[in-house]
Amino acid sequence: MPVTTVNSHRLLASGLEQVRFASLQATMSLAAPTRLPPYLGPLLRSCIGSALKRLTCVLRCESVDACPILGRCAYSSLFEVPSRDDASRPRLPLPMILAPPPAGEPPCSPVRDCIDFDVTLVGNAVDFLPHLVGAIIASGEAGLGPERIVACLERVTARAPGGRSEPVFTLPRGFRGDVCPTLGLDDLPPLDLAGGLNLTFQTPLRLSAKRRPPRDISFAELARAIMRRGSALGRYCCGVTVAADYPALTMAARGVATVAADLRPIHLSRWSSRQQQRLPLDGLIGTISFAGEALAAFEPWIRLGQHVHVGKGTVMGLGRYAAMPLSSRGSDQ
Repeated sequence: MPVTTVNSHRLLASGLEQVRFASLQATMSLAAPTRLPPYLGPLLRSCIGSALKRLTCVLRCESVDACPILGRCAYSSLFEVPSRDDASRPRLPLPMILAPPPAGEPPCSPVRDCIDFDVTLVGNAVDFLPHLVGAIIASGEAGLGPERIVACLERVTARAPGGRSEPVFTLPRGFRGDVCPTLGLDDLPPLDLAGGLNLTFQTPLRLSAKRRPPRDISFAELARAIMRRGSALGRYCCGVTVAADYPALTMAARGVATVAADLRPIHLSRWSSRQQQRLPLDGLIGTISFAGEALAAFEPWIRLGQHVHVGKGTVMGLGRYAAMPLSSRGSDQ
């Protein structure tokens, strides 16, 4: 029997529907037009992370591994998880994604008078939303970019079930409401993948820490990374065990074929103040299409992955993709 015809019920994951997240959009206005990097993910992570550490780290620990209030500290919960006892095991996932618009082709750095970016907070990280908003405000007051242009947080809105958008923070009123709406799989429109799947990677996809990204990827590689991230976020950020027959899913993924690919490497980098050097953020962007019966078993994972990203550097917005049925993409042509 072909791999793609295994019992679909056996491949269904339970618990994934309990992974909930806040999907936020923030707008900052700049005091003067300025030229910023083509991709703002590393800049936002650095400025907001530094501001959050200044505001919340009252013990001034040199490392989060020495923090006595892990789990209650906004900085260690959102930006820097502790090391694992076993160095061979993967690091714990960060429950926050800062996702600016996709980069233009370097060295183009557009002059901006405002910055719009998305923020995703997974599971218990939503409890630290006031701390994060305070850090965004403080980072703007300290100045962004090499010219330290002052920025003002104008508003933060949240996507709510039913497609609504609700204000969370506005000037001059401040916070609005006591509860930030969250989303889960039941609130996301399903994908009909009977005719195939098309993925468009909007920010660099990095499935490994290698300096040079591969020229192509298989669905099996991608599916493993999406499942690994989804199950880790469920376990460590939502307290949910995502149960599935992972060996059967891995085998089924091998039966999904690549039918078209238009991926290209994009070369980005960030400055690491800790290592005092530039670090590569090279990855793949573009589109890739897959077809196969087994795609239906991965539909919930793929749907969730659009919001929590996949691969390395997700906290800086890397690994962002849009998914759509291949049949609908073809009907538009």
